[in-house]
Amino acid sequence: MTADPAFRLSTYLSLALACAALGAAEFPILPEVGVFAVVVIVALAVVYRLEGRDEFLTLEAANNIGIGIGLATAAWAGVRVIREVRVGEFAAVGWLVFLVLLVAPVLMATMVAKLVRREKTPGDYWYLHATGLAAAVLAAAIARRPWEVALLAAYTGAAVWSLARFNLARGGAAPAPGRRAGLAAAARWLVGAAAVAAPVFLLTPASPFDKWEFGPARLEIGFNSDHAVDLNRTGEIEGNAEVAFEVAAEENGRPKNDLSAETRWRGRVLTHYAQGGWRRETAFRFPTLDATAVRVEPWAPPPLGAGQFQLRFSVPATLRSDFLAEPVVWLPKQASPVADVFPPPTPPRPWYQLSDGNFMRNPGRPDRNPNLVYVQHTSPLADPDLGVGFTIDDPGDHVALTNNPVPAVRTYSSRLLVRLIREGKLPAAAGPLDAARNLPFPEQHEAIARAFTDHLSGPEFGYTTVHTRTRPDLDPVVDFLEYTKSGHCERYASALVLMLRSQGIPAAMVLGFKGHEPAGEGKYVVRQDLTHTWATALVSRPGAGGVPTHYWMSLDPSPSLTDVETGTTTTTGSGWAWVWDRLLDATPEERLHALGDLAGKPAVIGTAVGLVGLLAVAWGVWRVRRARTAVGAVNPWLAPLLEVLARHGYAPATGETPREFAARVAAALATAPATAGAAGVPPAWVDTYYEERFGGAALAPDRRAALDSGLGALRTALAASFPGGTR
Repeated sequence: MTADPAFRLSTYLSLALACAALGAAEFPILPEVGVFAVVVIVALAVVYRLEGRDEFLTLEAANNIGIGIGLATAAWAGVRVIREVRVGEFAAVGWLVFLVLLVAPVLMATMVAKLVRREKTPGDYWYLHATGLAAAVLAAAIARRPWEVALLAAYTGAAVWSLARFNLARGGAAPAPGRRAGLAAAARWLVGAAAVAAPVFLLTPASPFDKWEFGPARLEIGFNSDHAVDLNRTGEIEGNAEVAFEVAAEENGRPKNDLSAETRWRGRVLTHYAQGGWRRETAFRFPTLDATAVRVEPWAPPPLGAGQFQLRFSVPATLRSDFLAEPVVWLPKQASPVADVFPPPTPPRPWYQLSDGNFMRNPGRPDRNPNLVYVQHTSPLADPDLGVGFTIDDPGDHVALTNNPVPAVRTYSSRLLVRLIREGKLPAAAGPLDAARNLPFPEQHEAIARAFTDHLSGPEFGYTTVHTRTRPDLDPVVDFLEYTKSGHCERYASALVLMLRSQGIPAAMVLGFKGHEPAGEGKYVVRQDLTHTWATALVSRPGAGGVPTHYWMSLDPSPSLTDVETGTTTTTGSGWAWVWDRLLDATPEERLHALGDLAGKPAVIGTAVGLVGLLAVAWGVWRVRRARTAVGAVNPWLAPLLEVLARHGYAPATGETPREFAARVAAALATAPATAGAAGVPPAWVDTYYEERFGGAALAPDRRAALDSGLGALRTALAASFPGGTR
């Protein structure tokens, strides 16, 4: 093939970058692939160093090495397939996608096997580039992090550079000196292609067909309209800055601008856990309260005491849920604190309070408003996590809320209970067990619930928006408590609920939001980024006459909530996440809308104008430089040759390259005895053009003189054959 140093360097570099991109993209999914990529990159560096210094393997020996690597890779894939059959770690993506992911080591291994061959034909290099491209395409299907995309961009540049040198080498041009020859030209072509491709991509319609999800499942922050939680899913949770609903607060007829930033907006309560997932059973029995608020019409808000204020909600019906500020404050036998409101003259319609204490809106609506509009009257409580006290008719009603289907969680919780008593974080009274149930006494439920919450939010656990599974063969909650010890609020709330239930404490999981974004004049916006999950537990305190007073207590075990949930800075507002969510992974309409949003920001406009100006200046300089140097300074040979040939009727055809033109003229000159001796002059001059134009080679004086002499001989031969200047 060729000994062009620039071609060798660019080829090895492009293959190494393809392996790096693929290994980095698959590492979170199949960690072995990332390790294998490092091994292959080191092997490529060693082969590059040895090529030309030591004798490589014969074709048969290289093929044997390739077969050996292939068998080893097949053995690894077999182990992975067996594990998948047993565990089902990739059940969410399906077997077809899983098998495609296993191809990565094969692609990388065949590169090394092909490069260690002693003799390599052009077909071998085509195979190497095709393999590198396949690895890059697979990496591009998985990559989501900025540096993974940067590796793919670097691969693209190296591949363009290598293919440009490959084309020159196959054409027979002498290699230019230096390992960086042709790099600048390849970079220009790459930038030009990107400038054309970017607007085409932004305007390309999205495919109507479902796409494969090669990487971890796409998890987006937001309220789940299906009202279910699946802890088996893994992957990185992405931001979602869409508005979920709006709230307007009013106190004494004036806007209330000091609504607590820690306000929790209760949505759905999930009670049933099985096989790593939560759902709300339709026939689930909550404790029956002995007295609730009553439905009175015409409706007027109940007197809730000092600090009472009103919250007016506007919730899109598409969310398929209602939200109320926690704790919901109500008075027995008084009017409901929540009511639907409609445009006049339709009067407000109060909600029902069910026997279990939950509030439910009336079915049917007299208006066609796409948003559900309702008001909630509330007031501050001494403990914002402890709701209104009440008594229940039958203590046995809440037994279903102590159902714990994961025995390993009870083992963990019982062990933790002993540890917390030993460390002084729980009183000794929390240790004795009720002989009838073999569980802690109800008087200790509140203390145990708070201690378990503090344990999960302590330094032993960490908060992350990347869902992983260390032991996929275990229940997700057990894996979280014993091994992973990090996760999103769903994992913390799930663990706390099951831990409480294992100790006989009735508990359930709540889906909703936490926090808000002030919009001025007492108005607040709650975005999907603020979606949150927490636990609610039924605890009791001694009451009058020996009858215990029960409370629903909100427990939030998630530690160190990041800006993803607190809403201080949403993850989709800027940076790479904005580029991915609003441009790369979006429809053309969404892309144009996102660009329109940017156009309204002066700083962005100034930056865009500056970049366009710089690009215009750079393009102009490049065009002027190319116009000045394409023939005159860098390649002084092609123009005189064309002038001599044009005088005798030889001119390039439309679309004909210089090399094709020179070959055609040489064939014509070789047919006439008078010009046969000078038939090699046009190809020699064109080769010089290619070397200087694309290879940056500087001609030696003796070669320059030889080319001048050949051109003179060609001029003389043509003049003798065609005295009149034409053929």
